[in-house]
Amino acid sequence: MKNICLYLLVSFGFLLIVSSNTVADDNKVITYLSSEKLEQSDLRLIWLADNWLYHAGDDPFWANPNFDDRNWESVHPSIDLRETYPKDGWTGNGWFRLHLKVDSTLQNKPLGMRLRHFGASEIFLDGKLLFKFGKVGKSAQDEKRFYPQYPRTVIFPGENHVIAVRYSNHSQNEYVRKHGGLGFNMNIGHIDDAFSVKLLWSLRYKKYMHIIMVSSLLLALFHFILFFYNPKHKLNLYLTLLSVSFAAYAFFNFQNHYTSDPNLFVLFSQLKVLTSVFLVLLQLLTIYKLFYTKLPKLFFLFLAFGLILIVMLVFAISELRAFITWFMILGFAETARVGVMKGLKRGGGYWIIVAGLVVLFLSIVYQMLINFQILEPIGGLFLPYIYGFLAFLVSMSILLALQFAQTSRNLQEQLIQVKKLSKKMLEQERIAKEQEIARRLLEADNRRKTEELEEARELQLSMLPKNLPQIPDLDIAAYMKTANEVGGDYYDFCVEEDGTLTIALGDATSHGMKAGLMVSLIKSLFLADAPGMDVVSFLNKCSQTIKKMELGNLYMSLMLLKIKDSRITASAAGMPPILIYRNQERRVEEVAIKGLPLGGPTGSAYRELNRKIAPGDTILLMSDGFPELFNEDMEMLDYAGVKEIFKETTQKSPKEIITHLKESAERWLNGKPQDDDITFVVLKFNQ
Repeated sequence: MKNICLYLLVSFGFLLIVSSNTVADDNKVITYLSSEKLEQSDLRLIWLADNWLYHAGDDPFWANPNFDDRNWESVHPSIDLRETYPKDGWTGNGWFRLHLKVDSTLQNKPLGMRLRHFGASEIFLDGKLLFKFGKVGKSAQDEKRFYPQYPRTVIFPGENHVIAVRYSNHSQNEYVRKHGGLGFNMNIGHIDDAFSVKLLWSLRYKKYMHIIMVSSLLLALFHFILFFYNPKHKLNLYLTLLSVSFAAYAFFNFQNHYTSDPNLFVLFSQLKVLTSVFLVLLQLLTIYKLFYTKLPKLFFLFLAFGLILIVMLVFAISELRAFITWFMILGFAETARVGVMKGLKRGGGYWIIVAGLVVLFLSIVYQMLINFQILEPIGGLFLPYIYGFLAFLVSMSILLALQFAQTSRNLQEQLIQVKKLSKKMLEQERIAKEQEIARRLLEADNRRKTEELEEARELQLSMLPKNLPQIPDLDIAAYMKTANEVGGDYYDFCVEEDGTLTIALGDATSHGMKAGLMVSLIKSLFLADAPGMDVVSFLNKCSQTIKKMELGNLYMSLMLLKIKDSRITASAAGMPPILIYRNQERRVEEVAIKGLPLGGPTGSAYRELNRKIAPGDTILLMSDGFPELFNEDMEMLDYAGVKEIFKETTQKSPKEIITHLKESAERWLNGKPQDDDITFVVLKFNQ
């Protein structure tokens, strides 16, 4: 389809060039040929498309250059009976005449003349027979049609000449119905240029055909092997069929440039269009199967339309060209819509599909720019869309390969587990008594671990403050929900004799017993050093202590906040920002304090931050478990969402604020399990 568009566009450009190269002589329209015009034309060839005269019937005298043809009808030699029917009619035989004026620079020099048609013809120059293509007959039975491929040599000895073409096609209705063409197209140029252009395009077509077919068939083989070993994964089967269809499309498309049999040309054209319909349907089936568990109704609409086109292709291929073009455009648009929208939404490895579709889209845009002669092909790449489609196939293959590799790893792990279980079962059958003892020991061990976890949980909860500090003009509320039996979050308070309130809120980098150990350590240091401590010095001491204990990859994020005389002093090590609702300004201020978690690299500098607090202001301290909540669509709540949720309820009490935060988290999760500990400390300064 793309090659047909390219051919028509280039032909149209040549027609424009030739139409500007005509002169009038004694009421005759004459086409003018010159070296200058050849140099200016694309590919150094001129298409002889205008100024042809036509007469139905068959009379050898019409080849005579002196014959008076002024009453003949002016036509385009590639007669399209669907649009314009000659006034003189079409009986299967007809003559075409063209008057030429040849520049002296082209006289007595070998030029290359090439015809393209689906019938049979005899070419006369000034009444002398030059070439025969097929056999001109008076009926379809004695006519032998021929599709010329290579240019023939012609020499113009003087200035004024007449080219006469005796042409026959007694199967015009069949060709018009199946292909749309009836007459012929003729171009002319220097003989070397004519052959080099033919050779160049032949080599290019072979190159592209080999690239498409080899690449597509290799991909088809790859996915068929995957499907063979996992028949339940139908997506590999669809990609196999899609790759084979693309290879078939390339074969039928490019074979038209190597056949001289017009019947084969028509057959290849029909098969090419047929495979293009299958290509669209398989492309849609593949992209739908990738993102949907059940095929959407829109696919069945495309399927019905495609089947109707396939049935009608046998009867009216040329009349269906517009429908097939729109079918392909709409099919690609739907594929791009589903692939880009679903791929971006899912994230992960699906960005590969989005990239493949983007490359396909850019290649089609580039192809259109080449077709409309807005851009010249770069590096001889005149069919970029085939690389775009291959990029789409490769992107699908890469994604499926990644998924297959992941599935293989999972199956291998499951197989190992099954083997272990089988061995264990055989061992149980052989020595039932020992297995019974092992079972009892295991139960005892599980009870012991459960009791230890419960004790650890009770120990961790005992480390949290039993009562919240009672500070004049300050309301305080705190909340913590762990993701495991023993969480990694921690909060604490210390009220000094002068009324200074110190708040600690931390988050260990793990869960379970390791996190409990880290929380115990920070709790001990906080109880020992909290009164009168400097926040930065305390963080440095904690970090050094953790490093000396050599706990491996176990770290602790910690936020310290001192409140004294309507002023806060804070420092942090890897904690989320502090959110302060400024009551007078009706806005949420985000205070971020950068710093590596405790136990990190030596030399990490912590900094101190000071802010004034006005009556009516509200402070929210939190661990990262809340802003980093992921819903069922793997979308993160994020800090911007937390600020909006916090702002919605800042006029309420701290307890009500925490209730609103918890409910917001539950709505966001929508039943999805919590992945990390969540801790809040809310402070409200009374007016």
